[in-house]
Amino acid sequence: MTECLSDKLRIDTLRLMKTLEITEHEYSALLALALWTTNIKGANETVTKVATEAREKIFHDLHLLYKYEFTA
Repeated sequence: MTECLSDKLRIDTLRLMKTLEITEHEYSALLALALWTTNIKGANETVTKVATEAREKIFHDLHLLYKYEFTA
C-alpha cells in the first residue's frame, strides 16, 4: 500500500513539474536542496552548518540565474 501511495505521489509530482515547466537548472537546484537538507536526525553542528551554507549558495546561484537570465 505504501509503495502505491509513493508511486502516486511521484507521478503527481512529475506531472506538476511538467506543468510548471521547470528548467534543468531549477531541477538540479531542487535535487541539491533535497540532498543538503538541514533536517538530519543526529547531525552535529558542523554538518548542519555545511548543509546550511550549501543551501544558501544554491539559493544565491538561483537568484543570479534569474537576475541575469530574465534581464538579458
